[in-house]
Amino acid sequence: MKPPLIRLAQDNEGEEIYRILDSWGMVPKGLDWSKIYPCWLVAERRGKIVGTCQVLVGYPMGHIGFLAVDRSVHMLGNGWHLFRAAERLLVKSKCDGFTTISDYPPITES
Repeated sequence: MKPPLIRLAQDNEGEEIYRILDSWGMVPKGLDWSKIYPCWLVAERRGKIVGTCQVLVGYPMGHIGFLAVDRSVHMLGNGWHLFRAAERLLVKSKCDGFTTISDYPPITES
C-alpha cells in the first residue's frame, strides 16, 4: 500500500484531529481545537485525514504524543508512517532525543 501523505496540520483541521482522538477516548471534552499549528502532524489519504500525532519540539528533548489513526484504517501502517515522520521532524529540529508514551501492549517476539 502506498504511504499516506504526512504534513503539518493547519488550524482549521483541529476538529478533525479531535474527532480521531475522541473516537479512541484520548482527550477530554470542551477543549479549544482552533489553534493547533505547528504542533500536529496528520496522515492523509485521498484528501481525507486518517491519522494524527502531536509533535513538540523542545531542547534538549522533544515529545511525540497523541498518536491516533481513524478506526476505518487502523492497523494499515498509517500510525507507523506518522511516528517515523515525527522522529524525522525532531531530528531536523536538532532535538537531542524525545519522549513518548503509549498505551499499546508491548510487542513480543514469538
